[in-house]
Amino acid sequence: MTKWRWTILIVIMAIGAVSGVLSASYYRTASIKNFSDCVGAGYSVSQTYPLQCVAHGKVFAKEGSDPVEAAVQNVVANFGGAMQLVSTDAAKAVAAQAIEDNYRDLVSPSLLAAWMNDPAAAPGKKASGSWPDHIDITSISRVGTTTYAVAGNVMERMGVTNTPAGEYAVTATVDIENGNWVISSWSGRPS
Repeated sequence: MTKWRWTILIVIMAIGAVSGVLSASYYRTASIKNFSDCVGAGYSVSQTYPLQCVAHGKVFAKEGSDPVEAAVQNVVANFGGAMQLVSTDAAKAVAAQAIEDNYRDLVSPSLLAAWMNDPAAAPGKKASGSWPDHIDITSISRVGTTTYAVAGNVMERMGVTNTPAGEYAVTATVDIENGNWVISSWSGRPS
């Protein structure tokens, strides 16, 4: 073949390949009608509120999330993680310092003061046995203008093997104080 025939053949093949890619992309995008379709098609999700997925210039937002409930959920989830760091049966001064260091941004000043005064009444880990791993939230409900009731289960782990060791139910009240969401009351202890 001559040089110009090879050039024409290469150009035709390139046009065919580009057409195939564009066609597949069009059909993939055309079938996306909501957030779930976008995620299912493999497009990335932004870490914004609400969550968003963008497919070829179209933005699909996740519906059904309430930003206030998300903030309340974050406070309780962060508290669940902080519980691992507080040994409530340590010496009173040591336990009180751990409570202040780990809970001060997550609980109300009055609850913080009560727990620092009586560390054995505070949630946290014990020196032996299982330890709190996280909180699985089961419900969040609004009970006042800026007050939410949260129910959940503290999931416990045991030993160096990090095996599940049980759970216990907890309830918390979350309020906004000085512009921050904090836990203002807590009930529930391991049995």
